[in-house]
Amino acid sequence: MTEPIDLSPDFIRLSPLESGLSFPFDLTSRGVASKLPDDSLPARLTLELIMLEAVCTHPCYVLFSGGRDSSAVLAVATHVARREGLPDPIPVTVIHEKSPHANEVSWQDMVLKHLSIKERVVLTFDGEQTLLSRVARSALARHGLVWPEAIQLHGAIYGRLDRGSVVSGEGGDQLIASRRITPVRTIMRQRPTPSTAQAALLALSPEALRGVQVRRQIARSPLFAWLTPSARSELAAAISRTFRSPLRWNRAIMSVMASKPNAVFTINFETAIREYRHRVINPFLSTRFTHALAAEGGLLGLGDRTAMMRYLFADLLPHAVLARNTKAAFNQTRWGEFEREFARGWSGAGIDPELIDAEKLKAAWLSDDPPPGADYQLHAAWLASSERCVQEAS
Repeated sequence: MTEPIDLSPDFIRLSPLESGLSFPFDLTSRGVASKLPDDSLPARLTLELIMLEAVCTHPCYVLFSGGRDSSAVLAVATHVARREGLPDPIPVTVIHEKSPHANEVSWQDMVLKHLSIKERVVLTFDGEQTLLSRVARSALARHGLVWPEAIQLHGAIYGRLDRGSVVSGEGGDQLIASRRITPVRTIMRQRPTPSTAQAALLALSPEALRGVQVRRQIARSPLFAWLTPSARSELAAAISRTFRSPLRWNRAIMSVMASKPNAVFTINFETAIREYRHRVINPFLSTRFTHALAAEGGLLGLGDRTAMMRYLFADLLPHAVLARNTKAAFNQTRWGEFEREFARGWSGAGIDPELIDAEKLKAAWLSDDPPPGADYQLHAAWLASSERCVQEAS
């Protein structure tokens, strides 16, 4: 086991209002998205150059769930390593035996067989990545409150690896995805259907109208049922502002990657890995790759998520992997009896009552499938309760 060093000052903290809403607002300048690249290398070549930096450090680990993004970075890393005569990267997979919705073994096996990868690290967990596991409590004691909350759990993986480079597919969902203009591109290239025509009309509608729809969706969503009405309105407005999307595809992807949620996630995710003295490579969160993809996609872009996966990785992965429309769910792995016991005895400490209804939050925690947005608040409550215990003991 590798013991972490404390890099707490390197984490980006949320403001009190952001913490209450479990969401970092977009405070970046909108001018960021207007700076379009003009001299980037092709996106795939850029990705390979980034990956070369990773595989030159041995061991090179790839966090590999079996999903499309982790499969893609593993495939590119393996391709580059073999081309350069370097050791293969080592996929690192976590198996949660008691959480069937997190099980992607069949997809993992398909990818590893296709890539002829023999060496791997498989970690079998039974509660090691719950929200208040030993690793999580230790991280909370070092870091305090950090968004996103899952970062506090990852030491269960990093601490079991020898020092090396760690590659992840984080950011793929945000970068390699449809954009506002994608339905417009679709009807320009094929006969429109009622659904594609409606999607294109929505994409071309004024920003104010699209913002109203976003706010309505959040107001009706059970995912934030514990927020007070005023806090829910605040969150809806913040999300609507944060994810305003320019119509041009290249500006849209740069806008997403320049947003505050992405910046906070990237820095905090990488800091958590560096605590365990690993070198961090997150190619899909790289400005270099974002710029290259923006330049290559131009005004209309490269299609939907599956089309982009095929465009970038068709020579490296099976079609079934590139086109899959399923995804593992890990929220079951976050909650165990220890978390529920804490929730049942929670006094209401650690939240702002003007933003959060304590009884509704507790009900969400104790539901059969707690919504992910409530996880961050569990950490806030745990820290407040721990501090109170220390004060009472002294």
